[in-house]
Amino acid sequence: MHRFVIFFCVGLVALSGPNPLLSAQPRAAGSASSVNVVAASSLARIHGKIVSIDRARGTFLIHHDPFALMPMAMTMEVAPKVRSDLRKLHVGEVVDLTIDTSADPWPGTDIRPASQRRAGTR
Repeated sequence: MHRFVIFFCVGLVALSGPNPLLSAQPRAAGSASSVNVVAASSLARIHGKIVSIDRARGTFLIHHDPFALMPMAMTMEVAPKVRSDLRKLHVGEVVDLTIDTSADPWPGTDIRPASQRRAGTR
């Protein structure tokens, strides 16, 4: 039994290469392109209703519809990348915006009044 375990472990190392942690990562033409894929995947377009605005902190709370990176409706904090965008927003307004889910609070860009659909519906 011990021989089986040893051969099994040696076989795994041989299949995964000299560094199993590096071998488990996806291969790309260059390391920069793999980083770009990760960064791009954290961006999402969301639709929701503004619940509150905290002008002192430069953030607002939005109750958003489900989207690919967050498959449930919930209320989250957003910090617009351009702080002056807060002056254009109003509590109760329904907006569409692009967010980066890799940071907290979410940085928001391209904030626009939403189409006619209501927050909470698809």
